[in-house]
Amino acid sequence: PQDWSHLAVFFDEVFYPYLIGGILPGIISATVAYYLSVPVLRAYQKRRKGLIKAKFEALKRKTAAKADARRGTDQT
Repeated sequence: PQDWSHLAVFFDEVFYPYLIGGILPGIISATVAYYLSVPVLRAYQKRRKGLIKAKFEALKRKTAAKADARRGTDQT
């Protein structure tokens, strides 16, 4: 059987002080992590966008080359 009679003591002496003491360091850590990660994420997204755009352009050129080749064979 579980004995929950000392749960209030744990809450008052351990949990609550850790909760209050961890709020300020948590906010500071979260703010620092946010401002460090935003430029990295933006650079990644910009690079990814450029790669997708380059892949699309290459596909477009390849399709145009195939169409030109078909036109050349159809005319002869």
